[in-house]
Amino acid sequence: MIPEPTKKYPLKSEEQIAWILAHPAMSPWLKQALRTARERDPNAVLNDLEVLRHVMNSKLSECMR
Repeated sequence: MIPEPTKKYPLKSEEQIAWILAHPAMSPWLKQALRTARERDPNAVLNDLEVLRHVMNSKLSECMR
């Protein structure tokens, strides 16, 4: 059984990533993104995430019309 992260026991970023990678309910897409992100500059990853957020928000808006 994989323990849930809690506020009582905050996990460091690598522990959070390891928890997500080990969790069977997490999507393969997210797991692969985290594996790739581990090797990159965190600021570059956040910039890419911001672009992805804008694109996906547009896609969602289009789907809801």
